[in-house]
Amino acid sequence: MEKNNLFSFATSELSQDAFICWFLSWADLKYADTEPDLYYAAKAMISDLCDVEGLVIESVRVKRQKFKVDVLVFVNEKHIILIEDKTKSSEHSNQLIKYLDVVTVEYSKYVIHPIYLKTGEQSD
Repeated sequence: MEKNNLFSFATSELSQDAFICWFLSWADLKYADTEPDLYYAAKAMISDLCDVEGLVIESVRVKRQKFKVDVLVFVNEKHIILIEDKTKSSEHSNQLIKYLDVVTVEYSKYVIHPIYLKTGEQSD
C-alpha cells in the first residue's frame, strides 16, 4: 500500500525544518485562542519530546539553524528541544555530539532534550 507522505513533496531538510518550526511554535500560550486545535496538538508534541511529567507550557520560542542545529525550541526559557533532522542523509562526523556539546555550554541553565528525527528511508 502506497503511503501519502508530506515529505515526498518537501524533500529538503530546510522544508522539513520550516514545518517543524511552524508547527511547534503553535504551542506558545499566545496562540491558545487563535487556532486551538493546532495549539493543543503542538503542546502535546512538545510534551512528548520533553518527556517531563506535568510540564505546563507557557512560552515557546523557536530558532532555526542556530549553531548549525536544525531546530532549537525554547520552552518556558527552561527547556531546550534540540532537533537534528535528516531526510536523505544520515548522522555523520559526530555532529549530534558536537551540537549537543555546543548547546549545553551555551545554555547551561536549561534542561536539554536532544532529538534525532529521520524521515523517509530508514537505514539500519
